Amino acid sequence: MKKNFVFFLLYIFFSCFLPVFSQDKTPFCELDYEAEVIKQLDITPVYIDLRECITIAILNSSLLKSSYSLYESKDFEYKYSLTGFLPQIGLRAYTSFIKGQLLVGGALIADLNEQALFGAIYLKHDLTNGGKLFFEILSSKNLKKAQYYNYQGTFEQLLYETAISYYELIQEKLFIQNLLTALCERKYQYEITKARYEVGEGEKYDVLRTQIEVKQNEAELIDAIVKFRIKQAHLATLIGLDATSSIMPIEKDIKQYHLLGNLTTNEIYENAIKILPNIKKQEAEIASLKNQRNQNFSDIIPKFSFDLTYSSQGTVKLGSLPNATATINVDIPFGDRILLGTIAKYKALDKQIKALEYKLVYEKNVVRENILTSFETSKKTLEKISILETQHDLATKSQDIVSMKFFEGEEELLNVIQSQTRKTQTELELSRTKVAYNISQLELLYFSGLISVENILNGYSP
Repeated sequence: MKKNFVFFLLYIFFSCFLPVFSQDKTPFCELDYEAEVIKQLDITPVYIDLRECITIAILNSSLLKSSYSLYESKDFEYKYSLTGFLPQIGLRAYTSFIKGQLLVGGALIADLNEQALFGAIYLKHDLTNGGKLFFEILSSKNLKKAQYYNYQGTFEQLLYETAISYYELIQEKLFIQNLLTALCERKYQYEITKARYEVGEGEKYDVLRTQIEVKQNEAELIDAIVKFRIKQAHLATLIGLDATSSIMPIEKDIKQYHLLGNLTTNEIYENAIKILPNIKKQEAEIASLKNQRNQNFSDIIPKFSFDLTYSSQGTVKLGSLPNATATINVDIPFGDRILLGTIAKYKALDKQIKALEYKLVYEKNVVRENILTSFETSKKTLEKISILETQHDLATKSQDIVSMKFFEGEEELLNVIQSQTRKTQTELELSRTKVAYNISQLELLYFSGLISVENILNGYSP
């Protein structure tokens, strides 16, 4: 009789406060998640989506602006190297005052009081300095290319990191939501065990156990809030906003985005090594170093130059007369330090080139490894999502059954707790895996050199 009375009280409790307990979420736990998350974070949120994040990052990123400034610097250095084809033109002039005696050609001129004048315009050119100019121009041009690819790589990395950071922030937001639901359910369990204990049908241990579970969930919620704020500050800094900005992803759930077509890893790799900025940058640097190495050939090439000067010289008293000179210079060197220095310089740069070429081979292997890893991760993560969705459905049904049996007095509290914990963990794992899939797709785009604003936002619908 007493047991039936207890079940009657529990029925009233469930009917008034916990209706349809066997559903996925009771109405009592149908929280306004946005409001609850904002309340827990104690912020005034600024809602933002992935498209806006990318736009702000492109406009505000200091790293991107810095990289572009370096590219502009290399562009001006290249333009300066082209001016080597132009002659040097200038004016030269002087005046001197002579008073007293002056010895000229063995004759002594006494009582001299004169002001000498000289003025000239000159034009001279070293005529490519034995071909050295051509190598300098080619080297400067390749360094400009290398810096452009560096800028392009910075741009792609910014897109990549911004998208990943945004998805990670969504994940932390969903984590908080799941913990809020779990905490609500734990508090239900506490109220139930407390009611049963107070009427003499429950155990004190069950009350303590549910209290422990509530406190554990509260502690986990605090950790999740801290992690969210850290991710929030990182994303704000990445896109060029103040780290204290309370940006909030607009998504309330995570969607899966298939960002790359159905290509094999070999097809992706063959395309990647042709367009990846990091690979193209290293190739341009090697080309520049080869230009510098070959520049040493100018040590043994005859060098021609000319100097044209038209001047007017004389004195104040006697006047000035015009004078024109044309000088052609020929220098036939035997190399630097009797050719031994030239050979040593050539060999030194040649070894540097070899080192960079070996490094490039390694980098290409890393590209293949990254593509293979991202490809397999993406493929298997998609399979895992399907498994977790089934597991979540089963965990929900299992919780429904256990909860109802617990309500009917046929199941222990521990099994209810374990069932709800299993369901919560499955929900968290499902959210993480969906985010992991999107990140693996972003990685595949990035490592294949195909990452762009258009490809990241392919099918994007917040």
